[in-house]
Amino acid sequence: MAALGGRGAPAGLPGRAGTAGCPGRRERREAAAQGKAFRSSTKLKMDIKSMKNYLYWLYCQFELITCSYLMEPWEKLLFYTFNITMLVMLLYTAYIFVPVHVSMAFQFFLHLFGNQHENTVSVVK
Repeated sequence: MAALGGRGAPAGLPGRAGTAGCPGRRERREAAAQGKAFRSSTKLKMDIKSMKNYLYWLYCQFELITCSYLMEPWEKLLFYTFNITMLVMLLYTAYIFVPVHVSMAFQFFLHLFGNQHENTVSVVK
């Protein structure tokens, strides 16, 4: 992770003061002196390079939080495979079971508030 520069984020990312993609105080003062509203180029348009840098920055943050940057490549492969498998299983379970439980809760509250089911026959003579 030599690209981190010891600060925890790759160099040149937007949002960091003093980096290549981020304007400094001098540029802001010059723009204010000219009477122009200062706008960063990253805020005006979202190009592919800045999106790639942002995704790389998120990946670096993930590696720092999970300490996976300390792992060897085969350990990373096992770690990421396990995590992705668990995430897919969680999403699949939510996709299958959450609608069923919401439907059952909705029917319970309808029954609780006195609405009858469609298949019940009311006896009125």
